[in-house]
Amino acid sequence: MNQNDVFAREDRDTSLHFELSYRYQMTDIIFITPGFLVITNPEHNAANPPVWIGLSRTSFTF
Repeated sequence: MNQNDVFAREDRDTSLHFELSYRYQMTDIIFITPGFLVITNPEHNAANPPVWIGLSRTSFTF
């Protein structure tokens, strides 16, 4: 069998990305969006711990 066969290189670990955020209106033109995300099995490797990321975005509309 060819060693470059795609089916022979099966990846048993699965990496998932979950994100949660909420858009909060401060004024008529300013919105703040806090949230966080988590990546399970980074680099498709179950030996790696999950990655947790916090985020904050401010949007101005004109």
